[in-house]
Amino acid sequence: VVAQASAAASAARRVKTVVGSLRAANNAPEKEIAVVELCQLSAQPHTQRAPVLSAIVEEGALGPLVELIASNSSLKTKEHVVGVLRRVADQAKVYRTAIANAGGIGPLVVLLGCNNARAREHAEGALVRLSIENANRVLIIKQLVSMLYDKGTAAQEQAAAAAAEGAAHRTPRRPLVARRVPLQHEEAEAAPQRQHPSAVSYTH
Repeated sequence: VVAQASAAASAARRVKTVVGSLRAANNAPEKEIAVVELCQLSAQPHTQRAPVLSAIVEEGALGPLVELIASNSSLKTKEHVVGVLRRVADQAKVYRTAIANAGGIGPLVVLLGCNNARAREHAEGALVRLSIENANRVLIIKQLVSMLYDKGTAAQEQAAAAAAEGAAHRTPRRPLVARRVPLQHEEAEAAPQRQHPSAVSYTH
């Protein structure tokens, strides 16, 4: 037990250095190296993850990680980034709020339509966990509905792919289900004010 605690503390200290490297990176290869290591550090055994995930949030890694998802970085890099965010979102409510505040929900929804299966899996897993919080669930719905109405661009196809992924890949405990239903209550408040019989919503 002492050895495990020591290993977790060491990994948490390493996070500070890696996040610093990520912030200072000037090119894609350097950023990918930092992201891969963060992903490895965050993948500690469940009993040892808390200090590492806490350090990732406290050292300010969420902002740079979200920026990488929204950028033109490689899908492999995004796969590692979303793996980190998925574990962070699974840890605590305050972290789920922090990811949303960092602007992570929109890029995660868009990533559901990408060509990398692992990235899609991690993105959905992160969204499932983020949707535990009502405010986050509203943002997810709003993002998807907005994309569905964004005609004339690739966004509509991405939204359709996101809905399909939500329906196809479900978890036993908290399924992220994409289905067409009339919007009610908080979902109605989140949807664009346009006449449309139904919209896509996420439930868990």
